[in-house]
Amino acid sequence: MVSVGVVDKVAEYFHRVHGPVDREQPFLLKCMQLMTCITNLHLRRNGRLDVFGTKKPLRECDSHLETHLESAFRATSLVNVVSLLYSILLHSGVPSRGSQSPPPRLSSSTINLAISGLRMLNHMALFHLPMFQSVLGDDALSLEFRHISTYLLWYYSASQAYSDEILTSLLHELLLTVGYFTVLNADHQTIIHSGHTPTLLQQLVTLPFPYFSDPRLTRVLFPTLIACCHNNKTNKTIIQQEMSGQLLSDFLQKALQDDPETDACCWESDPDWRWKTHFRFPRSRWSEANEFFTKND
Repeated sequence: MVSVGVVDKVAEYFHRVHGPVDREQPFLLKCMQLMTCITNLHLRRNGRLDVFGTKKPLRECDSHLETHLESAFRATSLVNVVSLLYSILLHSGVPSRGSQSPPPRLSSSTINLAISGLRMLNHMALFHLPMFQSVLGDDALSLEFRHISTYLLWYYSASQAYSDEILTSLLHELLLTVGYFTVLNADHQTIIHSGHTPTLLQQLVTLPFPYFSDPRLTRVLFPTLIACCHNNKTNKTIIQQEMSGQLLSDFLQKALQDDPETDACCWESDPDWRWKTHFRFPRSRWSEANEFFTKND
């Protein structure tokens, strides 16, 4: 599918889409799901998922597929999915978050597209994190991504529909994407504390209280906060205005005790594998990060 130009054709279609897309939503959704399936298929053929480590040698045919897929994702700016999401969500411009008015209500079809688009990005990050960060680090694309992220966090908080499963899925996919964008990347860590206040980083630490107390939710948020702030004193200072760094340190200490080192080999049998800390922040840095968040600067 890659060699016959499917990725290029989908990217070209995404590039042509502007504004509200309720009528086109079913086909757009299928295209996003196809791109996610292609990426996921390669991950499963590879067998061992080691996002931050040295990948095992691939068979020649799989190596060619990986090279073609990576090149296609680079050449199409991640299949133009970021620009598509920007067009869908912010086709009328970036609304002011300073007013008391809530953001305009999004249709369920638009929310489902946003979920699928972010999930597609997350699978591309798992497939080849350096490529993902390099492409998304482009000045224009990173600005679009920051606007998308701050808008969706604002929308989630303003909705106060914290038990809504669709909005929760949207938030969780976004948290994964922000984590992959920033992990071990000082330039991207700077991007998330830039812009109008509240910045993207400030929004992350003002999520509802259960995300800082309920283990089912801390496992979603905390690896992202660790990725956003590790070895970045500015970002650490920002989050400490709302929470204690000790919470992240305690989370890492528990992960060091509980997370078996063999998980990277058996990820396919675990339905919750995408939320595991070692797929989102390298295990080799856990002790170092634990010390960083414990230290009082």
